[in-house]
Amino acid sequence: MTTSPLNQAYLSQLDIYLKNEEIISPSEPVPSPGQPSFCLGYPDTYEHGLPNLGISILSQLLTKNGATISRAYLPDLDKYSVSELLPIEKANNGNRIPVCDHNIVSFNISFETLGPNVLTMLKLSNIPILAVDRDEGIPFKQEKYPIVIGSGAVVSYNPAPFWPFFDLITIGDGEVMIKGILDVWREGYIAGWSRKVLLKKLAINVPGVYVPSLYDVEFVNGITKTHQSTNPGDGLSPPVRQKTENLDADLSRTIYSSTLTVYGTKSISLEVARGCPGGCRFCYMGNYLRPSRFMTVKDIKKWVVLARDQQLTLRLFYEALPPKLFEEMFVMLDREIHDMRLNLGSFRVDQLSEQAVRVAGKGKLQCLIVAPETTSALRPVINKKTITDDHIFQAVEWSHRYGIPNFGLYLMIGLPTETIDDITDLADLAIKTRQKMNEVGNSAGIMEVHMNTFFPKPWTPLQWTEVDLEQSKVKLTKFISRLCDKGINVHHDEIKTVTVGGGDIREQFNTNTIVIKTVIGGDAEFIQTMIVRGDRRMALALKTFCDNNGKTSRDYINAMKVHGLSPHEYLRERSLTEVLPWDFINTGINRRFLEFEWNNANKDRSPRE
Repeated sequence: MTTSPLNQAYLSQLDIYLKNEEIISPSEPVPSPGQPSFCLGYPDTYEHGLPNLGISILSQLLTKNGATISRAYLPDLDKYSVSELLPIEKANNGNRIPVCDHNIVSFNISFETLGPNVLTMLKLSNIPILAVDRDEGIPFKQEKYPIVIGSGAVVSYNPAPFWPFFDLITIGDGEVMIKGILDVWREGYIAGWSRKVLLKKLAINVPGVYVPSLYDVEFVNGITKTHQSTNPGDGLSPPVRQKTENLDADLSRTIYSSTLTVYGTKSISLEVARGCPGGCRFCYMGNYLRPSRFMTVKDIKKWVVLARDQQLTLRLFYEALPPKLFEEMFVMLDREIHDMRLNLGSFRVDQLSEQAVRVAGKGKLQCLIVAPETTSALRPVINKKTITDDHIFQAVEWSHRYGIPNFGLYLMIGLPTETIDDITDLADLAIKTRQKMNEVGNSAGIMEVHMNTFFPKPWTPLQWTEVDLEQSKVKLTKFISRLCDKGINVHHDEIKTVTVGGGDIREQFNTNTIVIKTVIGGDAEFIQTMIVRGDRRMALALKTFCDNNGKTSRDYINAMKVHGLSPHEYLRERSLTEVLPWDFINTGINRRFLEFEWNNANKDRSPRE
């Protein structure tokens, strides 16, 4: 295929991205004849997509195994007129090879709201959105459409809403499957297999590879009944989730660095933990990603020193670390970071220590965020009964003591057994936290509340929970009213523009302020809920939504109506006897355990104080 005329501004922006990039300790390519050209797609803009860990991990593995790689991101279509999607990288001749001219194109979907962007990128690449419309041909000759792969957390725990768009979907940790996929590809390259033969060989021979077209799903009264091979006896088994035995310290980090990302500085991210031992009932990380795997402090130190010496900001994904390793890591950071900047996520407040907060302040952290999730009465429901409000107030004191100007809470609404009175208690917790900031001398500091509706994730004990989006809006209004009644300066309409700790933000607000960041009542909230609980029928609505250039929740509801679907079907509480759209995956998670924890969640709440 030839490159279509492009908007020159788009092409120039790709050059700017490429020129600004730095590759950190890149893997040495290993030439291997017969290996594919591989385009790694991320369905968000470059600014948000470059820091993605999955793209970096796959880039390293593919390079080591002889594949030729490039990366493509969603263009900002409000700025650029794009007639054909191109990757960041240039070929040896100085030109960019269009995405559609690669042998394999993969899309890493790390958040549900990015799902519709995959279809947009396929359209921009001139690749048919539906796998069935891609020709049968021989995919090795680069004359036909590429094999399109779905990967990432969202399609791994529930591939159903995306089933017709991908030729294959990887279930679990991609690191485990890459070599097998490339080995089968090479065998097919030598033998000249057709697309159909290649996909079946991959499904049979590479554990974790799921080829949706090889399975039929039967529905009865709108509920999934069966998921089985289209040709019983053909050797196909349900896909088995793949998981790494250990975290590879050389792989589990980003390799691409640029100032042109949402972080604004050149940085490196480390995944120091995968899978959490905490056992929270709502958490995908603590259920689907088990068992827990961790880097050693020695391995973490190697990358800390590199980041320090290269003057990179260090971002750590550490939330799942057990307490002992957590403390050891922060002791090491205290010794090694010197004047390096740290970018840290939220803290599990029950394991937060003064040492960790002091190091965070030393690393110039601008906002310390802790995640109590809900009130003391409801924390037992989600298995966070060890967290007390005093943990939060102690964190506020430490945060101010060590020069961190702002403080934040992660909160959820919509949990099982929650009442409107619980929302009053939740608001009072925020008020007490704000008052504690004032008491310790930080009245000028800004307090963030990240508040969102609880989304029941597949493969967690709360996956059967009802979602009431309308009630979430009522509860948010109740929460805000309570804050206002108590004299708090509330800002909740600037969530897309406020950057805590940046520039002259303190001049935008008075003292005693709480900034509420939320998607409640927004388009993203609705679309996320539909996709996270979607079945195969949801794919029809998703395609119609994209065909019509949909953007809003109203557009999505209209797309569902075209196919006889209603939001209620996906928001309702599920029965324990019901077959869920994702139940066909062999995850190794004991369903009886999930049911046991679900029943406990509905009776574990404590009395309101």
